[in-house]
Amino acid sequence: RFLGSIGSHPIWESLEYFGKFEANNKPKFFSENEISKLSETMLPRLYRYRFDPSHKTRETMKKLWSIFIEGIGKNGEKSELEIISSHFDSIIEYLLKVSQSKKKNNRISSCSALSSLVRNKEWFYLKKYVIELWDNLAELCNDFREEVQLKAGEFSKALSSVSIKFCDKSENSSNEAVVVLINWLLKSGIVNSSIQIR
Repeated sequence: RFLGSIGSHPIWESLEYFGKFEANNKPKFFSENEISKLSETMLPRLYRYRFDPSHKTRETMKKLWSIFIEGIGKNGEKSELEIISSHFDSIIEYLLKVSQSKKKNNRISSCSALSSLVRNKEWFYLKKYVIELWDNLAELCNDFREEVQLKAGEFSKALSSVSIKFCDKSENSSNEAVVVLINWLLKSGIVNSSIQIR
């Protein structure tokens, strides 16, 4: 349904043109402000679909993602990492929501997408989400579908690694991170039924 609804959307034509023409020759199918607003909705979905269990869906979304990134990146003025960082809140909030979906493929792709998103991120980005991330991970590790549990295991490694880094004495975030994470560990972590979480 998502592929069908966006496949013929004129934004793709607009974004493709962005990569082919100089600034003063760009066609005005969409203003930069309109594309910015659309990106808040589309970027999180495209980000997740790149990790979909379906090979066909993954490959299609990777192509659409590249077009979109090139378009809103203004021909290399912004890197992919910078674009993701500037839309980090909308991406992670969407992924956290979809990770609780009733659809198995949504939970699987969300695990993989979250693993990618949190890796090497600074405390500044994750501090208001870290508890919710661990709570969601606990549920995913206890999922009744083995495929989801496997992807949750990968997510667990990524989140554990970044959480340990936050608590390192060399990090500016260490004091705040230790308090937040220790509180969660004592309240929910060590009593969790999942071996991976404990």
